[in-house]
Amino acid sequence: MRRIRPRRPPAAPLLGLAWTGAAAVLWLWWRGTPAVAATTADRLVNAGRITGLLAGYVIALVIAQMARIPALERRVGSDRVVRWHARTGRYALCLTLAHVVLILYGYALQADTGIVAQTVSVVTEYPRMVEAAVGTLLLLLVGFVSAGAVRRRMRYRDSFAVHRPSGRW
Repeated sequence: MRRIRPRRPPAAPLLGLAWTGAAAVLWLWWRGTPAVAATTADRLVNAGRITGLLAGYVIALVIAQMARIPALERRVGSDRVVRWHARTGRYALCLTLAHVVLILYGYALQADTGIVAQTVSVVTEYPRMVEAAVGTLLLLLVGFVSAGAVRRRMRYRDSFAVHRPSGRW
């Protein structure tokens, strides 16, 4: 009789690959940072930069999980990939919020202003920040609508339209 080999769980190598990518992002930040300053404001700004880089990486993973990659769906299964997408999306939202809060608070400490005044200053005076603020708000809207408690109270068509703004049904 032929012996049946147990199937290896598909998550382990993919999780290792994801952590390797996150380590590469941190390594690139470390190589590109000339010196880590000792003040609290500088530490907050550096932490905000790290969370921003990691948020961008994790958002790329979220998009890749829903890209319907045939090899991934065959090996893992679309139901499991959707669960990974939901969990990774939560991490992406948390990292994005941490990035915004840490950067704005660090900049406010550096400029010795309030957080609201610094937020207005950053959004209105820095290049491309209006677009970044709108994108962040849209990302938070999609995350809010995707939350189970909110999604259950909405019509399926409405939550789907917010989650997939391409207009294709």
